[in-house]
Amino acid sequence: MVLNMNVGVGSRGFWFFPLLVAALLLIYFGSRPEPESSIVAGVTNADRPPNILFIIIDDMGYNDLGANGNASVRTPNLNQFASEGVRFTRNYVNSSCTVTRAGILLGVQPESHGFRPDAIGISPEAITLPETLREAGYSTHLIGKWHVGFLSKLAWPTQQGFDTFFGFLAQNLLRGTRDGKWLIRHPTYRDPWLQHNEDEPSKHPGHLSDILTERAVSTIQTLAKEEQPWFLTLWTYAPHAPIDPAERFSKTYPDTPAGKYLALVEQVDHSVGRVLDTLRESGLDGNTVVVVVSDNGGTNNEVDNNLPFFGSKGTFYEGGLRTPLIIRWPGKVQPGTVTDEVVTYLDYFPTFADIAQIEPPADVRGISIFDILNKKVERSNNFYWESSNSIHHSWSILSSDGRWRLGQYFIGEPQLNDLFEYPNGDTDVVERYPVMTKGLREDFMQWRIEARQVDFTYHQLTSSGAAKIGGHSLQRAPGYGGYTFAIALVPETPAAKGVSVSGVGRQFIAFQRDMWKLSLYDSKLHLDINGIRLEAPAPPSGICTSVIVTSQFNPGHVMPKTKSSLVELYVNGEKAAEFSAKSFKDPVDAHINSTFVGQNDEGAGRYVGTLGKPLIINERLLADEQDDGKIDNSISFIEKALCARLEEVET
Repeated sequence: MVLNMNVGVGSRGFWFFPLLVAALLLIYFGSRPEPESSIVAGVTNADRPPNILFIIIDDMGYNDLGANGNASVRTPNLNQFASEGVRFTRNYVNSSCTVTRAGILLGVQPESHGFRPDAIGISPEAITLPETLREAGYSTHLIGKWHVGFLSKLAWPTQQGFDTFFGFLAQNLLRGTRDGKWLIRHPTYRDPWLQHNEDEPSKHPGHLSDILTERAVSTIQTLAKEEQPWFLTLWTYAPHAPIDPAERFSKTYPDTPAGKYLALVEQVDHSVGRVLDTLRESGLDGNTVVVVVSDNGGTNNEVDNNLPFFGSKGTFYEGGLRTPLIIRWPGKVQPGTVTDEVVTYLDYFPTFADIAQIEPPADVRGISIFDILNKKVERSNNFYWESSNSIHHSWSILSSDGRWRLGQYFIGEPQLNDLFEYPNGDTDVVERYPVMTKGLREDFMQWRIEARQVDFTYHQLTSSGAAKIGGHSLQRAPGYGGYTFAIALVPETPAAKGVSVSGVGRQFIAFQRDMWKLSLYDSKLHLDINGIRLEAPAPPSGICTSVIVTSQFNPGHVMPKTKSSLVELYVNGEKAAEFSAKSFKDPVDAHINSTFVGQNDEGAGRYVGTLGKPLIINERLLADEQDDGKIDNSISFIEKALCARLEEVET
């Protein structure tokens, strides 16, 4: 561009010359395109943020996408979609449906909310992705599989930030209800029972994939008439088992497990294509960010659908965690981009917040994917995965640069993978790098200690430690999965506190109405959880005593024969009482009640003595002789530090 400098510079024209040059320079540089090195154009403050369509495909492996190099699968729509956006080769999620969904909705490690690998659901106090987008002016909608809690309505989609929900809370509920109770059965694609918002489910004729796709299509057509930006999530069930594609797809493949699976993958591709076509036909594709991802690796049952990576769904190897991810944003994301930048499912929340031009909640741990692509930030934190039932453990840690993965996979010794030298993740190099192994293991254990502690709210009521505890409703009390409540106390005689013996009845150490209570009465400790009652001798007066309640409840909703309960009471590190059974009461509606320490919820039953600040852990702890030493989850690991927590109580 040439600038004409033949401008008078007399007293009348001198002021005009620099203004003209500045204006021309502004036009020139302001009209220049983004540098070629920028994969994503900068997110700017527009009058109206773009819509967001977020599709989660269930159990789709890395090798189930033709664009990833598999010529034997038919995914023309997804391949075309990938050519229009950015395709990620190193996208990491979790190894199972529920945990990945929880991490996406929370933007933090799901283990910190008790998902190992399952939980009753996300506590209503948590700030979720749809809640954040709704605060930014978006309408929010979920179609398809929820699978982040169904026992309590507190964890249902419409209680977690979605304006509307159509689908199913879990796959084992697809066969509906009888006499007002869920029929827990094997999943089905045929004539499924689906629900709208919080209504009773009803039977819908047809194939599940078709029904969900058509609902997504009609929803987009309705949203196209609205001025408000929208966030629509379509969470498919296919190609999850049972492998049962619609006949119009299966008839073109061999009648074999592999043939049926490939047909179901093609049906998924067809569904995605139908939804993307609707966006275009509605005139929305230019102002809609579309994200497609799989929630975990494939099962490898019918085909090896995680090639070239080792491992499958349910494992913390590359094949179980690395899945397809594609993002299309017309005018922002360069079409046809392929990147090996490491991103994870915890990055989706801040990415969507970036799109909506808002800040994510302060506790969100991910990074906007756009900042990663444009190299505006450099990761410094490692990545963590864990599954544990207190007895058996599997965990993995990936270094921040994506090179080193250290894992302990239930049995055997830890394995170290150098993913730069052996990208498949099936070669153990632990003996070559002992220092790296030690450092990664120590970092994982430190993270685990922090992640398992429930971050409740604590409001002290008296100088002796009576308090009201709130927050984390679905993780703060026993009754589902693993749980531990630990507290230090110093009992005092009534006379020492100026209380008459006749005026002392039941003294509450912990109390949550209709849920559980721990009390001192008649010279005994009394514990009542879900109808289970334990007793132990009262601790001595005048000295600090540690009391730990630890439990494991398996509701057995999928397999009723596995329903079980185990409750143990420890005093000063020694087991004082225990109970186990094949049944228990499910008090799911009482989780929302506050927990009280040192009194009940009416202020009665005051504890005579001093109570420390309790420690709540979302897993069961083991007797020292049961602990295998692979992770720190023994009673003694926390017992010795409890009395020090007395100092945290304000006096």
